[in-house]
Amino acid sequence: MIPANGSHYVHFEKNGSGYVPRLPVVAWDDDGFPLVVKRGMLRRASDLGSVTGIHQNHAEVVGAVPGGGWLIDCTDSEGNSWTTPILAWTIHADTTAIPLTSDSDGVTSDATEGLESYRIYHPDMTDVQSGE
Repeated sequence: MIPANGSHYVHFEKNGSGYVPRLPVVAWDDDGFPLVVKRGMLRRASDLGSVTGIHQNHAEVVGAVPGGGWLIDCTDSEGNSWTTPILAWTIHADTTAIPLTSDSDGVTSDATEGLESYRIYHPDMTDVQSGE
């Protein structure tokens, strides 16, 4: 087993809500397959579902801040829409900020990943585009 450097994620097929689950790679087995933690156990990613890809975040996370009341309106490729709170923002070395949401298992991931379209907003902000 080879420890991972923390910058790779395994992406799985979309689930019923249109969300594309992803889990961080914590190690690689001796055959080069990604290992992830699910329900407290180290498992081969392919045992958890159909893997659609492995992606690497190139900019390291240098900080995190609370979600601060921000929301995301989500629409998937089938036209299903929902709104969910942003739990936190990760701040990366390249100055990007990634909004995080959580699934029913408590696993956090990029809130925008796998969506057809989305809108991020804070309910206390006024619409500066309308000119009103």
